[in-house]
This record gives sequence, C-alpha cells and structure tokens, in this order.
Amino acid sequence: MKSKITAPNIKTLKANHWYHERDLCMSHDMFRSKAFLEMTHTSKIWLMLLLHRREWDWIGMGRRKKRIFINDNLKMPYSEAEQYGMSTKQIRRAIVENYERGFIDIPTQGGQFQGKRKCNEYTVVDDWKLFGTPGFVKRTAPQGACYSGSLKKHNQKNARSKGRGTQEKEVFDCHQRQPFDCRGGQPKTEKGSSKVVEIGTSTTADDEMVKTAIASRRALLQPNALKNLKAPKRGHR
Repeated sequence: MKSKITAPNIKTLKANHWYHERDLCMSHDMFRSKAFLEMTHTSKIWLMLLLHRREWDWIGMGRRKKRIFINDNLKMPYSEAEQYGMSTKQIRRAIVENYERGFIDIPTQGGQFQGKRKCNEYTVVDDWKLFGTPGFVKRTAPQGACYSGSLKKHNQKNARSKGRGTQEKEVFDCHQRQPFDCRGGQPKTEKGSSKVVEIGTSTTADDEMVKTAIASRRALLQPNALKNLKAPKRGHR
C-alpha cells in the first residue's frame, strides 16, 4: 500500500527537537523552475523540509541589507520524514530525485558507525537552474547515499551467525572439558582425534572411569553431602 503524506504530530516533533519556528524560505525562481514543478509530490515535501532547516545571516545595511542562507551541513533523518507519512522507499527516491535534478549535494554520507547510525549531510546547490537545458550536466546519486534495509538485514544475519558460532564454540569447549562438567549428557572427544564417542556406548575402561567421576560429582552436589564434610583444624593444611 502506498504511503500518503500526512500532518505530523507536533508533540513528537518537539520531543525529538525537529520542530522549528523559523519560516520556510524558497526563492520564487526555485518554486517556478521546471526541476521543482516536475518532481514527485513526495520529493517536493522532502526538499521543503530540508530547506526549512536552513538558518541565515544578514549582511549590509539599509536598502543593501541582504539575507544569506547557510546551505551546508544540513541533516534530514529518515525518522523525521516518516512523521509526515513517507515510507523508507519514498524517502530514498526523494533523495535521489533531488540530487539528480541539482537541488542537493551529499558531501558526507551517513551509515553505521560503532553500532550507531549517522545521517547524511546535505548541501543545497543551484544546479537546478540549468535543469532541462543543454548546459545541465547529468548527475547520478552516489552509491550508498540512501539508507536501505540491506544493511540492517546484513547486520542481523551476522548477529545470528555469531550467535550460532558462539553456541557451537561453547559446546566444543564443553566437549574438551571433563564430562561431569557437562552433567554427563555431552559426548566426550578422544585425545588426539576428532572422533566423538557417546558415554555408555563403549565398554572400555575409560567409560568406567567417567561413570565413577560423574557419580562422585553428583554425590557432592547432594544437600546432605556437604554436612558430612568437616572443616580442617587450625594449624593444619
């Protein structure tokens, strides 16, 4: 089912510090441009959200006073865009479309770093002014600029593999220890070979020793067995 653009929850925006009271500023040239008007509705909303994050300074005095926008180091997390009803797939398409039409650059790509995700850092550019003209240079979004579920699936697969490997290692280490440490239920490995012999399936003297060790261990674990143990006298070791 295709996601629809919806009004966000203001409380959620404020709780995540995504709510800004500054106005959205878009030049009339950008608004009337072919690059903007021919974009998908979701891409337009995403671009306006990014422009809304811009801050500005004033230069000059009097009639020469001019507003200068700070177009660098802009971030737009997926979780914020999702508050407006955008799906992950739509956000990826919006990023690619805005890049290919010359509205943004991605100087710093985000990703997974030390277990935490970092956002892309965008820069608003003016290449859109040449869109649809012979002077426009075709742009292709850099690989890996958009978050996809493949990274999450890859990490989950590695986590499952590590979990299986750890479990198998613990069982292997358990095989190398004395059998009574494993409650007598794990097979033991013969020294000098990789052959695994089940306890009780052989008539060798080693199995008899193993059974004796298991019985002794279980006897010590009985509650009444501890009462029969006497503490050593002082001065004796």
